[in-house]
Amino acid sequence: MFFDFLRMLMDYSNRIIQNSEFVAMVAGGSMRAANAKDLLMRPDIDGGLIGGASLSVQEFATIIKIASSIEERQKTCGN
Repeated sequence: MFFDFLRMLMDYSNRIIQNSEFVAMVAGGSMRAANAKDLLMRPDIDGGLIGGASLSVQEFATIIKIASSIEERQKTCGN
C-alpha cells in the first residue's frame, strides 16, 4: 500500500514537471520588502504569499510597489 502511494506520488510529480509551464509557482511565507524583488524576478516564481510582512502597512505597500514595477517592466519589455 505504501509503495502504491509512492508510485502515485511519483507519477503525479512527473506530470507536474512535464507540464511545468502551466503550473504557477508561488514563494510563500518569507517574502518581505527586502527580498521581494529577488524572488519576483525569478523566472520560476509567479507570485508570493505574504506572511508577517502584511502586518506592517509600510512593508506591505513596499512589496506591492515592487511587484507592480516588475509587472510594468515585463509588460513594456514583452516578457
